[in-house]
Amino acid sequence: MTTRKKTSDDAEHADADLADEAADRVAELKDEVVHAVEARLEALSKTIQKHPLLAVGIGVGIGYVLARLLRRD
Repeated sequence: MTTRKKTSDDAEHADADLADEAADRVAELKDEVVHAVEARLEALSKTIQKHPLLAVGIGVGIGYVLARLLRRD
């Protein structure tokens, strides 16, 4: 009976190790995504600063298209 207990404990430790590894990987992926989003937002901000009228025009165009799509007739 002690061998069954030991095997069960080993399996629990293995499961805990896998869970820890998965949690670490998820945290790494989250950090990568946050970094990528921050980089994209920074690039977008620079583009908007270089071309403000174009940015406003694009925003108005997207708003117009969305309003037409969502309008109920």
